[in-house]
Amino acid sequence: MKMERRGFLLVAGALALGAPFAARAQKTRIGIIGSGRVGSAIGAAWVKAGHEVMFSSRNLEHDRALAAQLGGGARAGTPQEAAAFGEVVMVSVPYRALPDVGKEHGALLKGKVVIDT
Repeated sequence: MKMERRGFLLVAGALALGAPFAARAQKTRIGIIGSGRVGSAIGAAWVKAGHEVMFSSRNLEHDRALAAQLGGGARAGTPQEAAAFGEVVMVSVPYRALPDVGKEHGALLKGKVVIDT
């Protein structure tokens, strides 16, 4: 009886530990609206973790330079392109700009996971 219980616990433990690793293996497309200090730092961590990230802001040249520096899954686009690109969209803009982001990109964000920083 002890061997059966140990075998069960071994398999159950392996499955429980394997689930987080399997979840990490899935790449997610993430759009970032606002690639300032916070947006670029979090986005860089996501690129390093293997996700595809599109950076956007009012300064497309800044976003292109950032994407080139990060390489891999990093790319640059307009805020509209980032909203359309991401399965998950992070909005990292000043509080006073949030109503404009909602008006301009709300339709593209509908049904997506939106993170506000």
